[in-house]
Amino acid sequence: MVTASGGPTVSSTTPDATASIRQFTADLYARVATTPGNVVLSPYSAAIALAMTLAGARGETAEQISRVLHTPVDDAISSAGAIGGLGPELSSAGRTDADVILDVANSVWAQQGLSWDQQFLSALETGFKVSLQQVDFDVDSHGAARRINAWVAEQTHNKITELFSPEMIDELTRLVLVNAAYFKAAWDQPFRDPTSDRRFTIADGTAVQVPTMSQTLRRVGRRSGDGWQAVRLDFVGGRMAMALVLPDGAVTDLEQTLDHRMIADLLGPYDPVGSLQVQVPKWTFRSRRTLNEDLAALGMPAAFDRDAADFSGMTGDEPLAISTVVQEAFVAVDEEGAEAAAATGIVAVRTAALARPQTMIFDRPFLFLIFDRQTGLPVFIGRVSDPRRT
Repeated sequence: MVTASGGPTVSSTTPDATASIRQFTADLYARVATTPGNVVLSPYSAAIALAMTLAGARGETAEQISRVLHTPVDDAISSAGAIGGLGPELSSAGRTDADVILDVANSVWAQQGLSWDQQFLSALETGFKVSLQQVDFDVDSHGAARRINAWVAEQTHNKITELFSPEMIDELTRLVLVNAAYFKAAWDQPFRDPTSDRRFTIADGTAVQVPTMSQTLRRVGRRSGDGWQAVRLDFVGGRMAMALVLPDGAVTDLEQTLDHRMIADLLGPYDPVGSLQVQVPKWTFRSRRTLNEDLAALGMPAAFDRDAADFSGMTGDEPLAISTVVQEAFVAVDEEGAEAAAATGIVAVRTAALARPQTMIFDRPFLFLIFDRQTGLPVFIGRVSDPRRT
C-alpha cells in the first residue's frame, strides 16, 4: 500500500479533529526539522492520507495509527471520518475570494479484480468524498504510476508532477491513497516597497545577500512567546494567513521547544499593531521526504510490518501492509502573495501606532506557518534556512 500527499459536512467532532491535526503537526515537524536546510511540510495532507488508511485498519494497527493522529482508538472509522471532514471546511476558504485558491482533493487507486470491503468503501465516500479508481498494477504498474502522477499534477497546478517514481509502484502494489493540497493567495497588503538585496545570516554564520521584501504594514497582528516573536500576514479576504516566526536565538533551539501549545499560540489571537515595518526575504523551494521512519518512530510501526499489519478492513482477499508514505511539498513567497502545494501518498502492497513604526527584520533562519484563521487549522509549516536554495 502506498500513501501520498502532495468527508461529510463538518460535524461536532471537527474541533477535536482540528486539535488532533495541531498535535500531529508538532510531532511530525519535530521529526522532519532534524533535517538541515529549508523545509516545507503539510502534516495536514499527511494526516488525511493516513486517516484514509485508518478507515480500513483493524486491531493494533488501527490503535497505533489513531494514537499517532491523536484520535480516539475505540472507533477507527469515526476517527477517520472526523479527520476527513476537515477537508470540505478547509476548501471553503478558497471560495471566499477570487484571489484565494485552496484546493484539497483525495484519490484512491485499487487493484482491479479484488473485492474491497463495503464498509471501507462507504467510509471513503462519506468521510473523504472519494471512490475507488480501478487500475491494473499487475500488468502495467508504470502506466498506473503515470495516471496517478497526472492526477496529482492536475490537483497541484503542475507544482508536483512526479510524486511516484516508477520503482515505487510495482506488481505487488494493491492500493494507493493520495491527498493533494494546493494554495495560492494574494497578500491583503502586498509588499510595494522596492525589493533589494539585503544581508541574511544562514545557520553556519555566513552572511549572504538575498532579495528582501519590505513594507510598512498597517493594522497588523503581532505576538511573542518564550524565545520567539511572530507577525501574522493576512491574505485577501482575511481568512487565510501566514505566521512568520522569528527566533530570539538559533532556529534549531526554537524547534526543540515547538509543541502543540506553541502551534496553538501561533494560530490564536494576535495583538493589533497600528504600524509595523516588515523585512523578509522572498523564497521558493520544495521538499520531498519518505515518512516511513518518522511515522514508525511516532508510534505506528505495525502498519509497515508485513507480518504485523492488519488492514483486513480494506479487503479480505489479500493481506496488506504500507510500503511507502511519501510527501512532496512546494512553497513560493513573493511581493504579491504565496503559493504552496503538497501531495502525500501511501502505497499498500501485498505482504509477500502610526508614528514611527515598529520593525521586524527576518535576516536569519525563521519558521513559517500557513493556516486557516476560521478553523485554526494549520495547513503548511516550514523553515527558511537559506532563501537562495530552491
